[in-house]
Amino acid sequence: MRNPNFIKGNRIMLILPIVFTAIVTTSSFAQRTCGTTEYYQHRLQVDPSLADRMAAEESKLQEWIKTHPQNNSVPATELHTAKFPHLFGFTPTGDEKIDRLNYAKAKEAYKLSQPTQSTSSLLSEEEMKAARAARQKNQLTPIIK
Repeated sequence: MRNPNFIKGNRIMLILPIVFTAIVTTSSFAQRTCGTTEYYQHRLQVDPSLADRMAAEESKLQEWIKTHPQNNSVPATELHTAKFPHLFGFTPTGDEKIDRLNYAKAKEAYKLSQPTQSTSSLLSEEEMKAARAARQKNQLTPIIK
Protein backbone atom coordinates (compact mmCIF):
# COMPACT_ATOMS: atom_id res chain seq x y z
CA MET A 1 0.00 0.00 0.00
CA ARG A 2 1.28 3.45 -0.94
CA ASN A 3 1.88 6.25 1.45
CA PRO A 4 -0.94 8.90 1.14
CA ASN A 5 1.58 11.75 1.63
CA PHE A 6 3.51 10.45 -1.38
CA ILE A 7 0.42 10.80 -3.57
CA LYS A 8 -0.22 14.36 -2.31
CA GLY A 9 3.38 15.29 -3.11
CA ASN A 10 3.04 13.93 -6.64
CA ARG A 11 -0.18 15.87 -7.19
CA ILE A 12 1.55 19.10 -6.19
CA MET A 13 4.41 18.32 -8.56
CA LEU A 14 1.87 17.84 -11.38
CA ILE A 15 -0.23 20.89 -10.55
CA LEU A 16 2.67 23.38 -10.31
CA PRO A 17 3.85 23.03 -13.96
CA ILE A 18 0.26 23.19 -15.19
CA VAL A 19 -0.42 26.41 -13.26
CA PHE A 20 2.90 27.90 -14.39
CA THR A 21 2.14 27.07 -18.04
CA ALA A 22 -1.32 28.63 -17.73
CA ILE A 23 0.12 31.86 -16.29
CA VAL A 24 2.79 32.16 -18.99
CA THR A 25 0.29 31.44 -21.77
CA THR A 26 -2.20 33.98 -20.43
CA SER A 27 0.41 36.73 -20.16
CA SER A 28 1.73 36.08 -23.67
CA PHE A 29 -1.77 36.31 -25.15
CA ALA A 30 -2.43 39.47 -23.16
CA GLN A 31 0.63 41.10 -24.72
CA ARG A 32 -0.41 40.00 -28.21
CA THR A 33 -3.95 41.39 -27.98
CA CYS A 34 -3.79 44.90 -26.58
CA GLY A 35 -7.05 46.26 -25.21
CA THR A 36 -6.38 49.74 -26.59
CA THR A 37 -6.34 48.50 -30.18
CA GLU A 38 -9.50 46.48 -29.65
CA TYR A 39 -11.27 49.50 -28.15
CA TYR A 40 -10.15 51.68 -31.08
CA GLN A 41 -11.52 49.13 -33.56
CA HIS A 42 -14.80 49.03 -31.61
CA ARG A 43 -15.05 52.84 -31.68
CA LEU A 44 -14.40 52.84 -35.44
CA GLN A 45 -17.28 50.39 -35.95
CA VAL A 46 -19.61 52.50 -33.82
CA ASP A 47 -18.55 55.84 -35.35
CA PRO A 48 -17.01 55.59 -38.87
CA SER A 49 -16.15 59.33 -38.92
CA LEU A 50 -13.74 58.85 -36.01
CA ALA A 51 -10.75 58.14 -38.29
CA ASP A 52 -11.35 61.37 -40.25
CA ARG A 53 -11.68 63.43 -37.07
CA MET A 54 -8.50 61.91 -35.61
CA ALA A 55 -6.61 62.64 -38.85
CA ALA A 56 -7.89 66.24 -38.78
CA GLU A 57 -6.76 66.66 -35.17
CA GLU A 58 -3.33 65.24 -36.01
CA SER A 59 -2.95 67.67 -38.93
CA LYS A 60 -3.97 70.58 -36.64
CA LEU A 61 -1.38 69.45 -34.11
CA GLN A 62 1.37 69.23 -36.74
CA GLU A 63 0.44 72.70 -38.05
CA TRP A 64 0.57 74.14 -34.52
CA ILE A 65 4.02 72.61 -34.00
CA LYS A 66 5.23 74.27 -37.21
CA THR A 67 3.85 77.69 -36.26
CA HIS A 68 5.08 77.56 -32.65
CA PRO A 69 8.76 76.59 -32.66
CA GLN A 70 10.52 76.00 -29.38
CA ASN A 71 12.21 79.08 -27.96
CA ASN A 72 15.25 77.75 -26.15
CA SER A 73 17.59 80.21 -24.50
CA VAL A 74 20.49 78.05 -25.70
CA PRO A 75 20.66 76.94 -29.35
CA ALA A 76 20.38 73.19 -29.93
CA THR A 77 23.90 73.03 -31.41
CA GLU A 78 25.33 74.57 -28.25
CA LEU A 79 23.54 72.04 -26.05
CA HIS A 80 25.50 69.20 -27.62
CA THR A 81 28.88 70.94 -27.68
CA ALA A 82 28.81 72.55 -24.24
CA LYS A 83 31.97 71.87 -22.25
CA PHE A 84 30.73 73.42 -19.01
CA PRO A 85 27.66 72.44 -17.02
CA HIS A 86 24.92 75.01 -16.65
CA LEU A 87 25.63 77.43 -13.82
CA PHE A 88 23.67 80.53 -12.89
CA GLY A 89 25.73 83.60 -13.75
CA PHE A 90 27.87 81.91 -16.42
CA THR A 91 27.38 82.56 -20.13
CA PRO A 92 29.76 80.78 -22.53
CA THR A 93 31.61 82.99 -25.01
CA GLY A 94 33.07 80.30 -27.25
CA ASP A 95 36.67 80.95 -26.21
CA GLU A 96 37.67 78.09 -23.92
CA LYS A 97 40.29 80.05 -21.94
CA ILE A 98 37.93 82.91 -21.18
CA ASP A 99 35.11 80.48 -20.44
CA ARG A 100 37.27 78.61 -17.91
CA LEU A 101 38.02 81.84 -16.04
CA ASN A 102 34.42 83.05 -16.17
CA TYR A 103 33.14 79.64 -15.06
CA ALA A 104 35.53 79.60 -12.09
CA LYS A 105 34.36 83.08 -11.06
CA ALA A 106 30.70 82.12 -11.41
CA LYS A 107 31.28 78.93 -9.42
CA GLU A 108 32.95 80.84 -6.57
CA ALA A 109 30.12 83.37 -6.54
CA TYR A 110 27.61 80.52 -6.45
CA LYS A 111 29.43 78.82 -3.57
CA LEU A 112 29.44 82.06 -1.58
CA SER A 113 25.74 82.60 -2.19
CA GLN A 114 24.81 79.08 -1.02
CA PRO A 115 24.96 78.46 2.74
CA THR A 116 26.95 75.40 3.75
CA GLN A 117 27.83 73.80 7.05
CA SER A 118 31.16 75.64 7.16
CA THR A 119 29.74 79.06 6.21
CA SER A 120 26.57 79.03 8.29
CA SER A 121 26.11 78.35 11.95
CA LEU A 122 23.22 78.53 14.36
CA LEU A 123 25.51 80.08 16.98
CA SER A 124 27.41 83.34 16.77
CA GLU A 125 31.19 83.38 17.26
CA GLU A 126 30.85 84.48 20.90
CA GLU A 127 28.31 81.76 21.62
CA MET A 128 30.63 79.17 20.03
CA LYS A 129 33.52 80.31 22.28
CA ALA A 130 31.28 80.11 25.37
CA ALA A 131 30.08 76.63 24.37
CA ARG A 132 33.67 75.46 23.84
CA ALA A 133 34.68 76.81 27.26
CA ALA A 134 31.71 75.12 28.94
CA ARG A 135 32.51 71.80 27.27
CA GLN A 136 36.16 72.00 28.25
CA LYS A 137 35.14 72.85 31.80
CA ASN A 138 32.78 69.86 31.94
CA GLN A 139 35.26 67.68 30.00
CA LEU A 140 32.74 66.78 27.32
CA THR A 141 33.47 66.17 23.69
CA PRO A 142 34.92 69.29 22.11
CA ILE A 143 33.03 71.33 19.53
CA ILE A 144 35.10 71.60 16.38
CA LYS A 145 34.56 74.46 14.03
